[in-house]
Amino acid sequence: MYIIKMHALRINLYLDYILKKKETPLMKISKLSIIEFTLDESLKEWINGSDKWVKRLKTKSSQLHEHEWSQNYLSSTTHQWSNSFGEKLVRFLLERQGEKCTQPGNKYKCRLDIETDNYIVEVKTRNWSTSGTAGEKIYFTPIKYWELPRLYKKILIVVLVGYQEYEARHKFRLWNNDHGGNVYFRKLCIESNTFYIGASELIDNTLNDIIETRRLQ
Repeated sequence: MYIIKMHALRINLYLDYILKKKETPLMKISKLSIIEFTLDESLKEWINGSDKWVKRLKTKSSQLHEHEWSQNYLSSTTHQWSNSFGEKLVRFLLERQGEKCTQPGNKYKCRLDIETDNYIVEVKTRNWSTSGTAGEKIYFTPIKYWELPRLYKKILIVVLVGYQEYEARHKFRLWNNDHGGNVYFRKLCIESNTFYIGASELIDNTLNDIIETRRLQ
């Protein structure tokens, strides 16, 4: 009887919370939305990994600082803001160079982030204050989506954003020709019509030009 009363009390308290607040924590998460981007210096520094962000990398104060910074571009924010932020940022960078971006939906049992006339795009974002080894999973993306370039008849682009690009460039040396494993990996990607690029490259280069450069590497 005591246990039943305690469960009833919890339910009543939760219902009272909903009536007073008109929202639950899950509802609050779903309200995250993006303010229209402008490519200001602050945003460029975050994309490019300026010294300011690299020096703050995974320090005790970095998570709070980056969370506060993100509110310049989000009308509301949670601690899980980076994925939505990265997708909207890449869409913005592509549209400013003339690409028409749409949501590809759940085709072929895989949900990608962006589709254009010639490309399908998967965005991988990490903020500068996230620790751990999650970035290593980017190598799995071409395997997961191996069949999609053939099925869509389009090139698959994996765009790395924020710390994810920095880690791939400086720690994994993904685009370095002196790393035999990565050279072999990139050749396998090209065979499946898949290319990795950094979001910073999209600031001053068109997607077409970046892909042509990758083919020659």
